[in-house]
Amino acid sequence: MFFNTKKDKAYLLLLIQNNDRSAELDYVYLIYAARKDEKWNVYFSSLPNYVFPRERFGNNKTISFEQLSKISRNELLKGYLNGSGEINA
Repeated sequence: MFFNTKKDKAYLLLLIQNNDRSAELDYVYLIYAARKDEKWNVYFSSLPNYVFPRERFGNNKTISFEQLSKISRNELLKGYLNGSGEINA
């Protein structure tokens, strides 16, 4: 979960790891949440999904849940952080 500084908006990553070892893809759904009038509104359907081909991660055709989490967090942060890991101004 990634919150803004006011803690009234957030991005959530929903990791979908296929248990079938012969599967070729794993997915991460991006969810946006915004707090308005003391209630959280969650937006799901209009946001892009991340699709990760397993072959990208080696010959064993599996991605651990930890790997899937890390690469999806990096993908999300790409648009917000510069090359040195600081927030883009």
